[in-house]
Amino acid sequence: MPFDTDSLLPPNEVEVTPFLDEEEPPFIAQENWLENVTQTICENMMSQDGGHRVPPMAFVRCSRGGKTRALKEVGVQLKKIIPQAAIIYVSMNDLSGIEPWEQDDPTAALCRRIAFAAQKRFDINKFELLTKFIVTPRQITTWLGDTPCVLLVDELNLIKGLDGSSGSSAKATELARFMKEHFLKSKGRYFVFSSHIVSAVNSLAAYMESASNRPVLAPEMPLIPNLRVAANNFEWPDLNPREAIYYGNMPAMIYE
Repeated sequence: MPFDTDSLLPPNEVEVTPFLDEEEPPFIAQENWLENVTQTICENMMSQDGGHRVPPMAFVRCSRGGKTRALKEVGVQLKKIIPQAAIIYVSMNDLSGIEPWEQDDPTAALCRRIAFAAQKRFDINKFELLTKFIVTPRQITTWLGDTPCVLLVDELNLIKGLDGSSGSSAKATELARFMKEHFLKSKGRYFVFSSHIVSAVNSLAAYMESASNRPVLAPEMPLIPNLRVAANNFEWPDLNPREAIYYGNMPAMIYE
């Protein structure tokens, strides 16, 4: 079924906040982690391919390690810094998990999720309604126009061909090229993605460039700043150093 982009908000009115879970504890990380990461994103966003290739950013950590929360928090912070920009969060997991049939056209799957995030009458539980529609790359790029944009893609490794497995590399290449052309190369565009496997980072970089790989930034992921903050935020007064180390000092793992 054809999709009508009149049902979408203007790009710079799309919000990340509907995807945040109000029941989650306060976000914690190393001192200035959020500020440093968003600053790096903004600096790369204002660059364009020329003498060097602009590197996308990857949040890489084990499953349940807090990548999704970090990605959302970065989106919220970016919206405060550059309110005129479109900050678009999409996920290949959870409520908008990629279906097997979507693997045949991962670029369309990405476009469908961008449209989902930008819906005027947003309902986080109604992604399945959008699976009935065909959302084309042209529709998304036309809708975006020349609006500055940062695209945040959670669990990109769930796309076949980016997960280290064989097969679907042609479709994965098509997706990588689409992201590069419209969310990376030009000044005012950037994208950040998460993955719990390193091979997805290498695959995406390789698929983007035919001559040589494009570098990918992989900042250190959030860690608890100290035991006291973690104990207070997670309501775990008896949390001790041994337990914190056992969970890798990762806020998400300690909370889980």
